[in-house]
Amino acid sequence: NWSFADAALFALAEIAGKESGEFAAEEVYVDVGTDNIIADPCFGVPTVALVASPTLSYHSSMDTPDRIEPAVLTRNALITGAYLWFMANADGQDCPYLAELIRRQTAHRLEGAAPRRKELLLQAQDRALSGLNLLGGSYPAPEEAVEPMPDYAKATGSRIPVRKGLGVLNLNGEYNGRTIKTSWNGDCMVVTCWIDGKRSLWEIAYRSAIEKNKCTDDEIREEFGFVSDLLGMLEENGYICW
Repeated sequence: NWSFADAALFALAEIAGKESGEFAAEEVYVDVGTDNIIADPCFGVPTVALVASPTLSYHSSMDTPDRIEPAVLTRNALITGAYLWFMANADGQDCPYLAELIRRQTAHRLEGAAPRRKELLLQAQDRALSGLNLLGGSYPAPEEAVEPMPDYAKATGSRIPVRKGLGVLNLNGEYNGRTIKTSWNGDCMVVTCWIDGKRSLWEIAYRSAIEKNKCTDDEIREEFGFVSDLLGMLEENGYICW
């Protein structure tokens, strides 16, 4: 669900560094796990997170207020407060600024990316830009394109899976001799996030491979096999139908 929210939040982090003292910050990819269900594209909610890493007290009951660094609380309050205020008041006049942030973020992500991954990132950029229309922008609807289906995928690749439930998975099972555990498994979650009832098995497998930075022909073929088995297991468990 990449959107202008991602670009705006990181821009605010840069501003906060100038206002409250420089600090180390970087943008990292976050897998869809088990407890961040709203990141599922079926809900369409932009999902961003301020995460301190690494830290020994993270997810700890000992992480009480007296052990939290006041400067960190101040900085995070500044970032999130400014983010909420800006988003609550944003309108069409802010779209050019937000669009520039999105394009700048895309340019950073494109550095050193394989050609197939660059294409996927540019499609993601178009989706993010079109989201600005909610604020009064006028950006064209994004177009999705994948490469033609190879011979090995033609027997089953045109089938379209439909999800019978929303959200992340917590299933363990086997299919075609492959053991598949979906809980806290980014490989599986990336696949299900591409299932929208319109994309074919081939389209899902292709996009899933590229998102995982598996950009060679052999890697895409391997991913197609994995996605086929995963969807077969999900069908057996009543999670999808065709």
